[in-house]
Amino acid sequence: RKDGTVFPMDLAVSEVRLADRRIFTGIVRDITERKLAEEALRDSQLLLAESQRLAHIGSWEWDATADVIRWSDELYRIYGLDPASFRATYEGFLERVHPDDREFVHRLIARVSGQPEAFSYDHRIVRPDGTVRMLHAEGRVVLDDRKTLLRMFGTAQDVTERRRDEEARLDLIRAQSAQAAAERASRMAAL
Repeated sequence: RKDGTVFPMDLAVSEVRLADRRIFTGIVRDITERKLAEEALRDSQLLLAESQRLAHIGSWEWDATADVIRWSDELYRIYGLDPASFRATYEGFLERVHPDDREFVHRLIARVSGQPEAFSYDHRIVRPDGTVRMLHAEGRVVLDDRKTLLRMFGTAQDVTERRRDEEARLDLIRAQSAQAAAERASRMAAL
């Protein structure tokens, strides 16, 4: 600028021929606002990716009209898959669902595909190394005016450790209850 400040710009140059002369014209456009918006978007995407990684929550979206599925990087990590070698498809997802949960998941997704409301469910997956993980999934369906599925999106959180902790706590409560019942029975028998 005339005052010496530097700014990002977009320059469009065109050539015009007039008789035997070539004339070049240029249009300079200040793109400061666009660059700031791009930087804010990049920062927001980095924050979202880091938040997903910390919480072990991945996100997904299925564009039903184009039959395109997108997974976040964290969802690939949860499934133990490499984005470069695994293309997210419904069939690919279903193959990774634990065999004992597969029919349940398939039926649930078929059922909610026609309902514009939120849904949630728990299911197991089998990672490529054979490790079984428990996931909690939540999602929402978007339908058009004729109730045709347009899009489905949601999250999946790895809750394996939390489930193990809950089971251990319940086992402890059961053992304590059994011990208390045995002690009461012993006291009653002594009377």
